[in-house]
Amino acid sequence: MIWVFMLVNVVLNGAMTAITLHLVQIGTAPALVGLVSTAVGIGVLAGAVLAGVLVKRVRVGALTALTIGMFGLALAVMAVLPTFWGFVGALTGAMLFAPALNAGMLAYVTAITPGHLQGRMSATMGLTSLVAGPAAPLVGSLLLAHLGIGPALGVLAGVWACLFVALFLVRPLWRIGLPDTWEHDVVEWTAAA
Repeated sequence: MIWVFMLVNVVLNGAMTAITLHLVQIGTAPALVGLVSTAVGIGVLAGAVLAGVLVKRVRVGALTALTIGMFGLALAVMAVLPTFWGFVGALTGAMLFAPALNAGMLAYVTAITPGHLQGRMSATMGLTSLVAGPAAPLVGSLLLAHLGIGPALGVLAGVWACLFVALFLVRPLWRIGLPDTWEHDVVEWTAAA
């Protein structure tokens, strides 16, 4: 899942970089450029309200596939409809499931990790964000500079589709159930591990 989180961060933040730079390039009013980020925030806040209910009622494996599928659909819509309102609508909708994915997957990883390895797990997860952080703006800006906004988002949608297919084929992911079943997945490692 570490690789999944890194790739998700690079593609999603790369798309946001490309969109923001594109809007600036075409002379979009600064308040409207800010509105795109506001749309993401609204989607995340609304998703945060839904996250608890979703994690309790939808298997985390299925929730992961649903969320990745929604992001992919949003990227494809924005690639085909690279307009201000296309960005606002697609990003708001795509972000609705992000908090549930974060809550479910991180809670699962924490639940199955032995207590003496919690610090290592947390540090490793934090490191993935640091590694992905600098790559995302570079990816987004290079794609925009060489392809334009529609094709750049199309490439990112293609990468996302590959991620979705890869996750769809990972059988252990589909096995992750509701929180009351996670105790059966606890990893048994010795303290020396």
